[in-house]
Amino acid sequence: MYQGENVVVVFTLSGPDPQGLLLESAFARNVSVYLGMPRAPQTADQKMDAQLGTAYFAWVQRVLLDHKERYTVGRLQHFSTIGGTRPMTKKFLYDTVEGYYISDDLPLGNPNVSASLLTAYSTLSSMAKNLVKKRTAISPWVDLTTFGSNQTIQNHVEGLRILTKSAVDVIAINEGRGYGRAAYYWPTQEDIPVSQLDPSLDRILHRNNPNWRVNGTFKEGFTGSVHEV
Repeated sequence: MYQGENVVVVFTLSGPDPQGLLLESAFARNVSVYLGMPRAPQTADQKMDAQLGTAYFAWVQRVLLDHKERYTVGRLQHFSTIGGTRPMTKKFLYDTVEGYYISDDLPLGNPNVSASLLTAYSTLSSMAKNLVKKRTAISPWVDLTTFGSNQTIQNHVEGLRILTKSAVDVIAINEGRGYGRAAYYWPTQEDIPVSQLDPSLDRILHRNNPNWRVNGTFKEGFTGSVHEV
């Protein structure tokens, strides 16, 4: 639509900087934070939009460098931590930023579902390290439902191996129990109805899967227990 045109996007902010307030609070408590990485453009099938890839990575670069410049202005001599002692290891607000969280998550049981996002993980991690010397984190989710992804425990183990090769520093696994994607049970309980041991999970399963039968067992609903992952 704008071919051949130079388009300048200007963002204006009225009021306090929410990220600045977050970093000030983190500094005062001597804790570190992960800021959100801009999300990647995706197509309808949840793959990264290749046509927008170059523009996306250029945007990420601008965001990272802007954060570094904005929050590395002046030493924090006028700040004091809760308790009265300012940690000497943190001189600037940006020192409280441990890294960036990449929120374009992939299923742990099948991260190859989007090879383009896996490649993006490596690119974003390299940018964070080289441009601003920060780490990156992801949170892949577990899905052991037979009616969902139908991925096994071994699939999840292999998925973790794949993700460790992506150059991401922190992999914080979302175990999936709150979403009804996984269950905690022992082998001796696999033939027991879910409703008998975990009625809350059973209600979630009925909501997620209208075909989930009354008194459906753990073995019928899951390929394995999340405690095995």
